[in-house]
Amino acid sequence: MALRIRHDHVILDGNGYLSLPTAATAAELLLEKCIEPTTFAIVDENGRLMAAVTNRRIEGVFLKQEWGGHKGDTAIEHGEETFDATDAILLMDHEEVLALTDNSQNTDAVGKAHVQWDGPHDVHLADAISDYFGVELLDAITPEALAFAKARANPQEPIMETVTLSIRVKLRMAPGADVQEFIDNLDYSVKSKTTGMVVTEAEIIESEVTARPSLASAAVAGKRMCL
Repeated sequence: MALRIRHDHVILDGNGYLSLPTAATAAELLLEKCIEPTTFAIVDENGRLMAAVTNRRIEGVFLKQEWGGHKGDTAIEHGEETFDATDAILLMDHEEVLALTDNSQNTDAVGKAHVQWDGPHDVHLADAISDYFGVELLDAITPEALAFAKARANPQEPIMETVTLSIRVKLRMAPGADVQEFIDNLDYSVKSKTTGMVVTEAEIIESEVTARPSLASAAVAGKRMCL
């Protein structure tokens, strides 16, 4: 089987290579000379993708929106964030990768695993995946090419980290208000503004109320000052 290196739909070598490792080594040497994002696709004599050698990352685009308009049912753009989904995509099964569709539940799940956002949104990933593998459509990504990409990039699972924070809350209290009731009924949320980090759970693990002088103690102190 003759394997050839393709770049931007152009075959770079006429005679081809007899093995995938030989073709991959040649592609790696070509890639060393590239500064811009580049993918060299290794295809067989029928044009079937066998591997991709690239310096790209799979960067998704998370389009943030919020509800607005006269009836509050219009999604209004609220900015966008770019996130690195390379590991997440390469950890998927072949069928999962081919099933990815922009602005659908499967790409939304990838986006929300990287960007914290509670409002409406769109997630674009398909073009970045196609560019990574040097193909026009996701259907052209073969199981062999995905396996090669996994072995080459060594994608990692996300890790879980626990961070304990101390937060001071100052209150303006009406006479007779109960601080403990405030603590018991406190409504709070913690949201990440860092791409690639999403808060999955938050809880208050300890509370402490700074002691205040009682009215009786204050009155006694006042009398002592008058002596």
